[in-house]
Amino acid sequence: MFTERCFAYIDESGNVAENNQNRFLVLAALLTNDPLPIQRNVNIAERKIRRQTKQTKEIKAFRQSYSTRKIFLGQLEKSQFSVFSITFDLSTIYNMPYKFDEVYNFGISLLCQRVFVHNQNISLIIDKRYSNEKLRGSLNTDIFEMLSNLNLDTGSVSVRHEDSVDNQLLRAVDFVAYEVYQKNKKSDNLYERIVSHMKEEIVFHDISWGKIKKESKTPQIDRPELRFQSLP
Repeated sequence: MFTERCFAYIDESGNVAENNQNRFLVLAALLTNDPLPIQRNVNIAERKIRRQTKQTKEIKAFRQSYSTRKIFLGQLEKSQFSVFSITFDLSTIYNMPYKFDEVYNFGISLLCQRVFVHNQNISLIIDKRYSNEKLRGSLNTDIFEMLSNLNLDTGSVSVRHEDSVDNQLLRAVDFVAYEVYQKNKKSDNLYERIVSHMKEEIVFHDISWGKIKKESKTPQIDRPELRFQSLP
C-alpha cells in the first residue's frame, strides 16, 4: 500500500461504442508515487520504436506489433508501479445497460473505488474519453458517489482528465490495459511482462449487471481473494 501521495493513471481497452463488437472491456489503473522514472522509460521505449518503425503518430498499443509492444513493456517494467484492472466479459453479463457510456462510467468508478481502498491520498488521472466538459463532470460525480460507499474520507482525492498525447503515463497504462485485454481474448499477449506488478485483477463474467451494481454499493474494503479471482 502506498502511504504518500499516489498517482493513478487510468485507461481502457476494448470499444465501448454502441455498436461494440468486442467481447471484453478492460479498465486499468497504473499506480505510482513517482511518475518521473516511468516518464523516462516511456520516452526511451518510444524512441526505440520510432527508430525501428518510423512512426510519427502517437504510439498506441493497438497499432503495435507483438515485437514493438515487447520493446515498450520491456522498458516499462524497469519502473516501479502497481496495476489494478477490471474486466467485463460483455458476452456473459446479462441485463446490460443499453447505453455503453453507462457501462464505461460505472466501470471507471468501480476501478477508482478499488484503487481508493488501498490509498486514500490519491490523484486520479483519466484518459480524456469525453471532450464535453459536462460529460466529464458527470463521470467525476459518479466516481465520488462510488467512493462514498466506502465511508472513508475522500477529501484528499482529486480527479483530472488528460490527453494521452501529452501524458506518458497514460500511454503506459494504455499498453497495460491492452495486454490484459489480449490475455482475456486469448490472443498474442505479453501479460507476463506486467503480472508481477498486478495488485488486483477482477473479471466479471456469468453474472447480472444488477448484481455487479449491488455489490459495488456494499463493498468489502479488504478483499484479497479478488486479486486474481473472477467473481461468480
